[in-house]
Amino acid sequence: MDRESYQNDISDLEWDVLKIFMPPEKFDGRPRTYQFREILNGVFYVVRTGCQWRQMPHDLPPWQTSYHYFRDWKINGVWEKINNEMRKMVRADQKKTKNRARL
Repeated sequence: MDRESYQNDISDLEWDVLKIFMPPEKFDGRPRTYQFREILNGVFYVVRTGCQWRQMPHDLPPWQTSYHYFRDWKINGVWEKINNEMRKMVRADQKKTKNRARL
């Protein structure tokens, strides 16, 4: 990443969880210009700040690229899979916390 980070950029820990949901690299065709982590930073910038796609900062991937992946992942169920996995992780953590409290 060759830019100054934003407050809402995903952390290394968050990336470790999210990267398993990203599509694999294609072996044919044009290589990726932007890494998925940066695309996610662009998507989360819009979601967290409420700005319009066209108002994304210029040091993030182009808004068209971020929006394309946001929409593609919505259609293909990637966001739903991420949400389901995160919910499982939170529930497992809450269960551990409850069990510790009983001891």
